[in-house]
Amino acid sequence: MLSSADLALADRDPALPGLAITLDAEAVQDLLQPYLPKGEWDISSCLYLRYKPGASCIAAYQIRIQDHWVDFYVKAVRGIDLEKLQKWSLRPGFSDPLLKLERIVLKDQALIMGTFWNDTKLRQLRTLASPSYPQSLNLWPNLLAGGGIWRSLRYKPERRYVAQWQGEHRTLLVKFYLPSDYNNAALAARTFQSQGNLRIASLVNADPSRYALCFEWLVGRLLQEILGNSLEESKFNPLLHQVGAALALLHQPQATHLPVLSRSQEIEQLHNTAKLLAWIFPPITDLVNAISHQGSEVLATSPLHPVPIHGDFYAEQVVIMADHIGILDLDCAAQGDPATDLGNFLAHLEYQTLLDSTLGATLNSTNPLVQDAIPPLLAGYGATPDLYQRVQWYTALNLFKLAPMLFRYRHPDWPPRLRQLLDRVSVLGAGVWGDLAIYQRSGEIR
Repeated sequence: MLSSADLALADRDPALPGLAITLDAEAVQDLLQPYLPKGEWDISSCLYLRYKPGASCIAAYQIRIQDHWVDFYVKAVRGIDLEKLQKWSLRPGFSDPLLKLERIVLKDQALIMGTFWNDTKLRQLRTLASPSYPQSLNLWPNLLAGGGIWRSLRYKPERRYVAQWQGEHRTLLVKFYLPSDYNNAALAARTFQSQGNLRIASLVNADPSRYALCFEWLVGRLLQEILGNSLEESKFNPLLHQVGAALALLHQPQATHLPVLSRSQEIEQLHNTAKLLAWIFPPITDLVNAISHQGSEVLATSPLHPVPIHGDFYAEQVVIMADHIGILDLDCAAQGDPATDLGNFLAHLEYQTLLDSTLGATLNSTNPLVQDAIPPLLAGYGATPDLYQRVQWYTALNLFKLAPMLFRYRHPDWPPRLRQLLDRVSVLGAGVWGDLAIYQRSGEIR
């Protein structure tokens, strides 16, 4: 059942007749009933959402059948796009080996649905399909020879598909990209090298015909899992010191063709975040615009001395290995301000603290988890006072950019959590851009 905020959003976007259905797992399940065996399947909650107001909304789900989970998408398009709907209804879809389900086009609701094999933009996935899936795919027979099994790890419809191949003698990570994203991902995979305590997963195979990259599987434990177990300070500090040192190695200047993440691009990201947040939840419009404006002024007046950066660095991208610190997922790598990686790491800790807190609770001006993490992380990195200052405001700005995740990953209490997160951004940014209390009091912020 949709929240009042979701229903209000669907009412504000009549261009997408199927928007409310796309957001609602129960409604999707009802639509699928005629197409799947009765009582032999189940559907997950919405796992990921990408929404472009007035244009489209695509959601990722999983369907369970025979103890297997199959990735599935639902896409709401504009009701006036009859030609697009007609085109997809005539285009044959691939029948999933487990679900026996092809692409579904519902013209009245302006919806396109299907398994990941029938992704409308990751078209290479269809060429991989095998009747014996998940034991095998039509992919790299020499590299993947022998017995094994495929396990889906992450599916972002019309964007990326990530899977694990677990064979008898080796385990590999395989990623499939959009054509527009493949070249930069391949460049990043070849740019960074293991050194010192830093371990980068080796590129095993690159397949430009399928826009696919294959990496070795790094064996270890995700830092995100370790931090969630309330480490003693005696273990916590050395671990984060090592993580900081590994990140400093990744940031070492080098000759590279990685794209530059300019200040103007960072400012555009803030503006786009504010625009989306204001649309999905209008009561926060004044506050998000104020944060975007003040943050943009800070960025515009700060000189940029770019170095190679990860671009999406946080605890889930770090593997604690026996003797090394593994850093994963360099798909967003660029040349930019090194403080953005450190600030993003801390912003994710802030975000996780918010999710773990009691709804409606007033968060302290200092977050113990983050405050404990800063000294060892920055000491291991070797941060200068100037970098430390930029990390502070990047923590606030990156937390702001994480705000849409509450909606995108369908947190059940996303509207009040969104208010809570923006309050936290205001506290973190107070020393950078001043007090935003006037905007917090406007509308229905409280």
